Amino acid sequence: SRAHSYFICSNPSSRFSGVRFAWSFPAQSVRQKGSLVVYSPLGRTLMKFSLSTNSGSVSWAGAREGGMGVYLAKITCGTNKQTVKFILYK
Repeated sequence: SRAHSYFICSNPSSRFSGVRFAWSFPAQSVRQKGSLVVYSPLGRTLMKFSLSTNSGSVSWAGAREGGMGVYLAKITCGTNKQTVKFILYK
């Protein structure tokens, strides 16, 4: 059977002006270096987080760093790569 993986982006509450990223990949993926990178609407790297486990979560207070707009978050863990698009607004 094939192990499932996921990468999600959410806003945990209306009082938080950022996003929470959560991921889970097959256990063998963590043997290779992984990263989570958030890009601005202009393609500038705003946050880079090194992954040391095959599952977990991290928060990013995007409103302070980038303001409103459409952003991309890319996660790489071993051979697994996923990208999500998200919008920050007030």
